[in-house]
Formats: sequence, C-alpha cells, structure tokens
Amino acid sequence: MSFDSICPKCQKRFRVAQTALGSLMECSGCFQEFRVVPCAAGSAASPAEVVKKEASAGESGLELLQAMRGEKPVEEPNHPEPPSYLDRGQRLTGGKPLENVPGLIALSLGLVALGTAQIPFVEYLVGPLTVGAIIVALIAAVLCQGGLVTRLTLPGVALLVAIPTLVILVKDPHWFRNKPYDTEAELPRDKFLLFSPGNRPFLPEKEGQAINAKQYDIQRNDIRVGIGDVRYRVADYVQANQKKRTRDPKIHILLRVNNCGLENAFEFPAWKEYGEIKLFDQSGLELKEWERPKGTVEKTVTTRPVFPGQNVDEEIIFDPPKEKFTELKLELPAKAFGEKEGKVTFLLPLSLITR
Repeated sequence: MSFDSICPKCQKRFRVAQTALGSLMECSGCFQEFRVVPCAAGSAASPAEVVKKEASAGESGLELLQAMRGEKPVEEPNHPEPPSYLDRGQRLTGGKPLENVPGLIALSLGLVALGTAQIPFVEYLVGPLTVGAIIVALIAAVLCQGGLVTRLTLPGVALLVAIPTLVILVKDPHWFRNKPYDTEAELPRDKFLLFSPGNRPFLPEKEGQAINAKQYDIQRNDIRVGIGDVRYRVADYVQANQKKRTRDPKIHILLRVNNCGLENAFEFPAWKEYGEIKLFDQSGLELKEWERPKGTVEKTVTTRPVFPGQNVDEEIIFDPPKEKFTELKLELPAKAFGEKEGKVTFLLPLSLITR
C-alpha cells in the first residue's frame, strides 16, 4: 500500500510505500531532505498542514505517527485555567449575603450603636460606633467580591440603620430617650406610675392602691421614689461623744428619691418637710417613729438639689411590731411628688426585710 508525499520546498510529488511513513527522503528536484508524510489526493497542502489535519482526526493517529517515527509523545504544556467570569445573572444574584463578613460587622456596629443610644451614661459611644458602621459598610460594598446580593445586602441594611441614627444624634441627641415620654397616652404627666427596672412605667390598676415595694417604685413626672433597703436590726446613735446601740432591733427604711428627667433639677428637703410618714403592721396598728434618747447627736438633713440621673437617700427608723408579721405598710405624703394632698402607700413584704 502506498501514498503520496510532497516536498515542502519545491512541491514535487512522490509516490512512496507505506513503510516509508515518517522517514527522511531526499527530493530529486531540489535535493533537500524532508519528512515523508501523506497528503490528501489532489491537494497541494504543505506537510505541516497535513500533519495538523491528521492530528485533528484523533489523538490515536498522532500517537501512531509518533510511534512509527520512534519519537516520544510530546506532553502538552500545563496551561493555567482561564479566569472565570460571572454572567449577568450571577452578577445580580450570585452568592449569599452572609458571605460578606465586613458587611456583617458593619450591621453589628449599627445595631450596637442604636441600642447604646437608649442607655444613659454610655450614649457618648453612639457617634463613634455609627461612623464606624458607615465606613465599614462602604468598604464592604466596594471591596467585597461576588454578586450584587453578596456585596450590597448587608452593607445596605447597615447604612439604613446607621445613617438615620447619626442624623438623629446630630439634630436631637436626647431623641431616643425622650421618645417614650412624648406621647401622653403612653406616659401621662401629673399621674402616679409604677416603675419596674427593665420595664416601661405604667399606670396602676386602681388609683391610690398599695404598691409592692419589692417589685415597683412609684413615679410622678420626673420624681421617682423607691424603697432602697429595709433592715430589722439595732440602731446606732451617738450620745455624750459615745457611740451606743439600742437593746431592741428597729425597722430601718431607706427611702430613695431619683430624678428621672433629662434636663431639669429639683430641690428635695427632708421627708418631714412634706408631712408625716406612717408605718403600720399587718393588723393596721400604727408603729411609732423611733425617738432618739435625749442628748443624741442627730444628722440634720438639708434641702438638696437632685440633678437628672442622680438620687438622694434618707433613712427613717420605726419601732418594730410587737407580734410576728408578714408585711408592713408605709404611707408617704403625696406632697413630696408635687401633689397638694393625698398619700402614697408601699407594701413591705417580709422577704424584703433583712437583718
């Protein structure tokens, strides 16, 4: 079996045997050596084109040709894979929002700033936290890789939280804490309200009802009064420059007055300036205020200014009940809260009284 081969220089055609495939042959026309390779019938293609055509027919033919030449197969170079590009759909919806870690940090900073704005004494942190959230959100939106969902979701939410917080902070720094007090339906003025730590003030079910001092303080406008401490122990006093103690224990009640306002201070004198304070046992028997022995040096309580966020304490001592009791009832003059008349009643359960 034979095939045609062409000299690549002078294009002279030769008819050669199958066994000469891949060998070197001298052209009788130009006397140049060339590699014997088959060519298509009636084609004037060069041997290089013929080899390329034969190689494209399949890897097996090229490997067979290399084997017949006695050559080793040439390994193809290890080209790096071309970079992958996102199509239009992937650019819009590709990825997951939580993959944007800087965006998650920005959102966390914005939420912390929003929560800090409602906490007294730490609101100065709101500005730095808000500005930091805005900067981190912008960096996350620009530098994060992925689709628009990944790049913009968390930074966008962070900006929606941080920017209004910053605007409100600049225009009205006290807006966050003033907001619950603006609506009269939520917190009416000139009304007695119950206050429990961690909860918002609310109106009592009945006007003038006794308040459990272990659970609630009572508030009217900016004045909030609570029972700071109740102790059943002996009383100390100073007489003739000597420190002495009573033989029998007494009921010590610590009254705490707090200014819940944000701007104005008020003057608060001793409780006795507002009227009589009474203590009753569970049977309704009035307990007398402890009378200090003659010559006792008493601490005088003067009028004190109470600024927003501050409180003043005053201790009042009563004689104890003669019988066992489970609770006591304390009556305070409503005049201390700004009322013209009336009283405010606290229930002191036994669990509130310590020794």
